[in-house]
Amino acid sequence: MAHEHGVIEALTMAEFSGKVVVVTGGGQGIGLATAESFAAAGATVIVWDRSEARGEPVRDQRRAAGSLERRQVDVSDLESVRRGADEVLEQHRKVDVLINNAGVNFGDQSAAEINDSTWEAILGTNLKGTVNTVRVLSPAMVRRKQGRIINTSSILARFPVPGLGAYAAAKAAVATMTRAWARELGPHGITVNAVAPGFINTPLNAGLPGELIQALLQRTPVGRPGKAADVANVHLFLASDAAGFINGAIVPVDGGLTL
Repeated sequence: MAHEHGVIEALTMAEFSGKVVVVTGGGQGIGLATAESFAAAGATVIVWDRSEARGEPVRDQRRAAGSLERRQVDVSDLESVRRGADEVLEQHRKVDVLINNAGVNFGDQSAAEINDSTWEAILGTNLKGTVNTVRVLSPAMVRRKQGRIINTSSILARFPVPGLGAYAAAKAAVATMTRAWARELGPHGITVNAVAPGFINTPLNAGLPGELIQALLQRTPVGRPGKAADVANVHLFLASDAAGFINGAIVPVDGGLTL
């Protein structure tokens, strides 16, 4: 893949060389672009994804100055997260950056029609999954007095649309947890921020109703859908030393959609 990540060139290889980065949901879309970007910038990247079926995330090994490993971890399952964390910490002794990217969005989430399985699955991955990874990996960061945690909220947390209420609620909760963790973990040398993507051209959004996609694009001032690389670039910046004084921010990556 030809990288579109100008941020990689702006950040020196020394920035992430020797850093250990965990990316959840890194098998496709934003997570895939993020994993590739950190590997290209020199980091050791561990992708956690619950699917075994997806292929090796790094598609251009020639660009990878660092390395990338893949592990099957279901973030909605606390024990699975603990096993994954034990393996990472045993092998690498630390986690410098946690990118909570894993997410799902499906089904009829309308007030009267949402069913238990849809509700539990959406909250299980989007909210519980984020809580699980932070509760398991943040103690190692606290012990070292340094770390970066970057969560994934959504513009729908502020501007929900009909039929996607569970997803919007989960992402709003992630934004609140991000701000709470920023205050709690900041004194320990750990910054906690979140990205709030707008309409990004990813497999997760491919199933959205066509009329909703068109409405979102019409309201986006830059006049195009976002690319996974657009969000990956923000992940890189927030994880860098240049962003060391940014804590508790919810960064919109939406082309101006929420203006």
